[in-house]
Amino acid sequence: MAHDVFVSYSTKDKPIADAVCATLESAGVRCWIAPRDIQPGADWGEAIVNAIEGSRVLILIFSGHANESPQVKRELQHGFDSGVVVIPFRVENIMPNKSLDYYLGSVHWLDALSTPLEKHLQTLAAKTKGLLQTPPDGSNQTTAPPSEPPLGAPPPVLGPRKSSSAGIWVAVAAVLVVGFIAVFSVYRLTNRPVETTVAPSPAPAPIPPQPAPTTQPATVVPPAAPSADPIVDPIMVDSWRTKFPTPNGDVVLNWVIRADGTYSSNVTGPASIPSETGHVRFDKNNWQLHSDDGRTDQGLYTELNPHDMVISGTHGTSVWTRLAAELSAPATVDPVIVGNWQLTVPSAQGNSTWAISIDPDGRYTFTVTAAGNTQLEAGHVNFNQSTWDLRADGGRVDHGSYTVLNPNSVTVSGSGGTVTWTRVAAIRPAAG
Repeated sequence: MAHDVFVSYSTKDKPIADAVCATLESAGVRCWIAPRDIQPGADWGEAIVNAIEGSRVLILIFSGHANESPQVKRELQHGFDSGVVVIPFRVENIMPNKSLDYYLGSVHWLDALSTPLEKHLQTLAAKTKGLLQTPPDGSNQTTAPPSEPPLGAPPPVLGPRKSSSAGIWVAVAAVLVVGFIAVFSVYRLTNRPVETTVAPSPAPAPIPPQPAPTTQPATVVPPAAPSADPIVDPIMVDSWRTKFPTPNGDVVLNWVIRADGTYSSNVTGPASIPSETGHVRFDKNNWQLHSDDGRTDQGLYTELNPHDMVISGTHGTSVWTRLAAELSAPATVDPVIVGNWQLTVPSAQGNSTWAISIDPDGRYTFTVTAAGNTQLEAGHVNFNQSTWDLRADGGRVDHGSYTVLNPNSVTVSGSGGTVTWTRVAAIRPAAG
């Protein structure tokens, strides 16, 4: 299997490695991870060496377990010897021992020490995609000029979307509904020990609810409906959220699980998928689901920490974060970003003016003015260590990277492209 990223980890950190792999693959980054991608009967060491040499990036899940793993050290050493870019993803607040510090002492780290983990996973995915978009020879790529945002759709805040007609948006939504399962194909979480060899088995991500399939599904034995006396592991009783990037913005999925075994779920973003209700059972790391309209699913769940859960099912693996933890996470805003910014976007129909005001607590207000019409958006944003993520009050989400050119100029890349903002005097849009 062609791949871009090799995931190096201690077998004791497999749930986190699974989460990293699932997030990267849902973002379109091809990964190689053992034991999933070692073919039956293949030599283990030879497969590892070939996989590292065939990668452009090696992501190291750095923890206390990795610090003491001879296998991790060998993989890291071969990665450096092969000229592979190494990204340490630190999940514990420890420093590398001397043997690993020899390799990692001058390497930029990504820390994932705070909650929710999902935020750090998205940052890792954005950083990795940015590296992979750079040609191996390091030459620069040109960026297409931004186009005017469609006034009939939510305004882009930090990266422009390509304008389109209503018919195109309807077609895109239809494609998303039909192809939703395939877009977010990720590999299946297993609890097998590292010595087990299994063939790769990509599958779509397990998100309630799912769109109805347009082709005849494979024959499966559905799980029985939960009994009248449901069992729900107390750690699962809460509101959960996960998201997946698409070319037209992030799809956000919400799942409320109650102690009586009932659940409800909904999807927001560029996809028309109906809400769903039903019954679910969580017990001893296994779960079963039976929706009120007859859909069934089942799989495994693993707690990463009190705020994050890896859940796998018949359609793949994803990382879910407690909604309370996500909403309570404090915003982090790079001080140089605080203030008022403006951008002019030319188009054949006339220039549009974008204006945004960002407060130190991460609150923003944003307007797009074009052809005498003005659109307003407000929400919260994080800017930290060259990456950003945004959540509008209306539910729109976006994320990307930024580069400070000077105190009055910053280049921001998002889902729709790259633009350069200029600091201006007070331009805060009026609320309402």
